Order: sequence, then structure tokens, then C-alpha cells
Amino acid sequence: VATLNHPSYSPDLSSPDHFLFPKVKLQLKGAIFNTIEKIQKTVTDQLNKIPTEEFSNAMKKLEIRANLYIISNGYYFE
Repeated sequence: VATLNHPSYSPDLSSPDHFLFPKVKLQLKGAIFNTIEKIQKTVTDQLNKIPTEEFSNAMKKLEIRANLYIISNGYYFE
């Protein structure tokens, strides 16, 4: 059985870090949750409020970043 190496983590390619987490974090800032279920419901509600077009735009930006990553031979950029 061949083992495939997991690619290194690159913050340049982490779309959630650039798009998703800041949006959810902004909406949840200062909130107090008494149960895991309340956290799950609140986060799910916030994710459902993000328009589909924003996800589509995030994927397009990820493709651009991936191409920059390839061109830079895996070195960090920005």
C-alpha cells in the first residue's frame, strides 16, 4: 500500500481563515452560550445567512491564491 504524504499547511491557501471564520467570529463576538447545542445552532444560523454568491466568490479567490502558490513554488506570498 502506497502512503501519500499530506501536503504542508499553507496559510495562503486556507480559505476559511480569509473568508469564513472572520464573518462568523464578527457575528458571535461577545455571545455567551450555555450549551453545545446553542453554539451549533447559532453558528449554523450565521452560516446560513451568508449569501451563496459570497461562497462562490471565495472559491474563485481560492483558485487565484492556489495559482499564486504554484507560481511561487510553495513559498509564502502576499
